[in-house]
This record gives sequence, structure tokens and C-alpha cells, in this order.
Amino acid sequence: MSRLIVSLNYLAFCTRPDSAYSISKLGQYLTCYDKSHWLAAKRVLRYLKKTINFGLIFELGDKVVYGYSDSDWGNSQEDRKSYSGYCFMLSKSVISWEYRKQNTVALTSTELESM
Repeated sequence: MSRLIVSLNYLAFCTRPDSAYSISKLGQYLTCYDKSHWLAAKRVLRYLKKTINFGLIFELGDKVVYGYSDSDWGNSQEDRKSYSGYCFMLSKSVISWEYRKQNTVALTSTELESM
């Protein structure tokens, strides 16, 4: 299971950011996975196979970089930690992104946004 998740994570990081969330969730169960996690991993593989022609397209002319960020407040059911992320786009394609679980528990939404 770990080799599959590592391979999928590499793929998501390099070419398929649309699958990163699912792969990230699967990666949280590398030491305690069961049949449901294998089925979820197979579902991700089927999704990637069906969308094999999807990709990042850069158009000429648009030289403006746009940035977006967002976070949720304590949405993890396991430990009440928050997730936050950002992406930068050029020519309508993602050029840099990150999505992560916060290390600490935020007590207010204002505190979370400052993290």
C-alpha cells in the first residue's frame, strides 16, 4: 500500500493536483489500512485512468499570476485540526500549490487564518 500511495503522491505533485486531496487522505492510513482503503485507492486509480487526457495547459499572452488561499476550521474528525491551502496560477494553470493539515488546533477562525 505504501508504494502505491508514494507513487500516487508523486503523480499528484508533478502533474495531477486534482487528485491530491484523495491521495493525502489515503496517506494518513499507511500504518493502519484495511480493505476500505484499498478500495478507495483503486477508485483513485480508476479516476486517473478515466481522466488520462487531463493536464495543465499554458496559454500565451496571459502573464498575470493569481493567488488563492483557503482554510477550514477544525474540520478533521479525528483530531479537530484545520486544513489550509493555497495555489498560484499562471495562464489558467496551477504553477504552485500546497494543502496541509495544521500542526496545532486553532481556537478561532481568526487564529486559523493567521497560521
